[in-house]
Amino acid sequence: LSFDIKNNPDALEFNYQVADGKSIQNHTYQHSKNQTLTINNKSLLVSKAEKLDNDSKLSAFFSYQHDFLPVLILQKKSGKDYEYKLINLKNGKTKTQALQVSF
Repeated sequence: LSFDIKNNPDALEFNYQVADGKSIQNHTYQHSKNQTLTINNKSLLVSKAEKLDNDSKLSAFFSYQHDFLPVLILQKKSGKDYEYKLINLKNGKTKTQALQVSF
């Protein structure tokens, strides 16, 4: 999804076939770009992708500044809410930035 958003930034929808070992399901994501998200008091320009399928709700936010790395994923599945947030990032070339992964 990150690759497709980066290489097709004007696309409004992305479709994927996902195999779970038992069946193949189609997943559709609606894309909206140029939103602002604040993590650790830092504003990031992001693209948002929302899963349109009914089995679970998922929203993922991809940072322009971090080569479309997902910096926030919100998911609701089986009545439970999940949040995955990147709050520390170290890329080996520069010092650690104020983002890290937390679950």
